[in-house]
Amino acid sequence: MKLLSRLIIAFAVCLIAFPALILTTPVQALSPAIDLSTSSGYVGDEIIVYGENFEPYSDISVYYYITSDDTDYVGGDTVTSDGSFSVDFNIPESYGGSHEIRVDYDSGDLYATFTVEPMLEITSPSEAEGFVGSQVTIKGTGFGEVEDYIEVRYYTTSSDFTVVR
Repeated sequence: MKLLSRLIIAFAVCLIAFPALILTTPVQALSPAIDLSTSSGYVGDEIIVYGENFEPYSDISVYYYITSDDTDYVGGDTVTSDGSFSVDFNIPESYGGSHEIRVDYDSGDLYATFTVEPMLEITSPSEAEGFVGSQVTIKGTGFGEVEDYIEVRYYTTSSDFTVVR
């Protein structure tokens, strides 16, 4: 009988002490992180930088690296009560290839990579159509600084073309 009462007392102590140990275990804070709505696109495209696990109500700033030495401030935000933010901006004029996006915050900075892809766009006439002999203006973005062998071709049939530049 003595053994049974001791077991009951030991069991009761465990039931009280074990939950107390669990409740006093410290919780690890999650590190701040950023993500992009898309990792590649064209000059002028809108992208969104998302952040989570930041200090609530702190301020952040977002920068886009045109080159490794030239950055553009593209936006900022105040972190919400749940530690998140989102900043949207349009990709500035820049060369094709990888560009860093930096988020500055109180405790440091974080980086994400965006890849600019080349694109040609007919800017005039605005409807991108016209009569034979009409002048057409084409704008190219996202090409390399010294990129060679770029051709603009005018196709008269599916296989016959003229190089206009």
